[in-house]
Amino acid sequence: RSPGLNEVLDGIDNDCDEIMDDGFESVDSDGDLLSDFEEYHNLSTNPYNGDTDGDGLPDGYEIQVTKTDPVLADPDDDGDGEYWFEDCDDQDAGRASYLAEALDGIDNDCDEEVDEDFVDVDTDSDGLKDYAEFHNYLTSATDPDTDGDSYLDGEEIIEMGSDPLIFNIDGDSDGFLDFQDCNDLVSSINPGSSESWNGIDDDCDEVIDEDVSRLGLISPVPSDVDIESWDTKDHVLEIGIENIPEGVEYTISWKIGDYSLEGLYSGDNNVSMPSLDCDSPEVNLEVYLCSEGTSLQQVSASMIDNGELTEMTWTFEMVISKTPTSLSEKVVSFILTPSGIVIAIVAISSLLGASYLVGARISYRRELNEAYQFYQISSRDNETGLPKVNSNEYDFSYSLPSAPDLSSMISSSRNNQAIDQDDIPPPPPPGSY
Repeated sequence: RSPGLNEVLDGIDNDCDEIMDDGFESVDSDGDLLSDFEEYHNLSTNPYNGDTDGDGLPDGYEIQVTKTDPVLADPDDDGDGEYWFEDCDDQDAGRASYLAEALDGIDNDCDEEVDEDFVDVDTDSDGLKDYAEFHNYLTSATDPDTDGDSYLDGEEIIEMGSDPLIFNIDGDSDGFLDFQDCNDLVSSINPGSSESWNGIDDDCDEVIDEDVSRLGLISPVPSDVDIESWDTKDHVLEIGIENIPEGVEYTISWKIGDYSLEGLYSGDNNVSMPSLDCDSPEVNLEVYLCSEGTSLQQVSASMIDNGELTEMTWTFEMVISKTPTSLSEKVVSFILTPSGIVIAIVAISSLLGASYLVGARISYRRELNEAYQFYQISSRDNETGLPKVNSNEYDFSYSLPSAPDLSSMISSSRNNQAIDQDDIPPPPPPGSY
């Protein structure tokens, strides 16, 4: 240090002018746009080396533009010519700000948008935009028929509703492709078929055996008109349903009246009712039916298959028989039989007829007796002329007119009209008849 020495950039006041390193504030020895004084005292960079860290970036550029550390080398790991602070992915050479965007699901140009240049482009003219094909449908944006089934990708997606990645065929040659047909191995099953009762979705509408009338196809055995009565004492009642197609899954619930036959005498599609012992009923069904007595009954079958309910009924007279235990019960039991009813009707008719004849005879004798009394006919024997022993007996051999209507005469007398004795005809002399 001496007043005659030149100032050196060393952090010392070499010329003793009380100013350290003066003159280097305006000197840029390495041309990195940073003064030597700034580099030496503030940045710790080499004022004589424009790229202190040797990363190819001038110290001044790193300080003023990239805002990176000029002392630490900035790498370009992927070698794409962009440093880490410029590159959105310095591990992928396919991503850099100067690159063009590609349809690959990657932000190639580092603008924070992916495949934005393909949103409105249809490279293969299949009716689908490239962006949608790549991101939504996974089809090829450069091949219009990705699966090679002769249907364009856009046609399959927009019009046909099929999968453009699956080769579509018509396996059963029924005119419907496999994606349209719910069973492409059976030609009778397709959307154009009519539904039939077979436990299969013939028309491919995801509903089985809908709108098919079961009643017109099944056969009740016996039919309702063929069963008139059931003699419960001596006969078994057999009822069933036939002609249910194979493949149909169904359940049938049987009832007689309101009584369920479930688990008693019913099978899959028939019911067998045994004869009843109503003199000493044991099971609940016997007790129930015997208590009903001879009556009109109905057996019903409720069949359910694939959600469809079909009901059938058989109506008949149930004849209950019990052994009479007393004379009155025997009589009543006999009267309730068809023969007993006929005999009872005949007996009642005969009794009513006899009662009518007796009543008519009594009425006639009473009127004749009144006539004898009125005409004062003597009760004498026609042969001997002597009075009859029983004075209450009269000779009914006379043919007499009817007795006068005394009630009208009495009514006339009440009106102060006297009866003229001459108006009453005299009785005929005895023996004149």
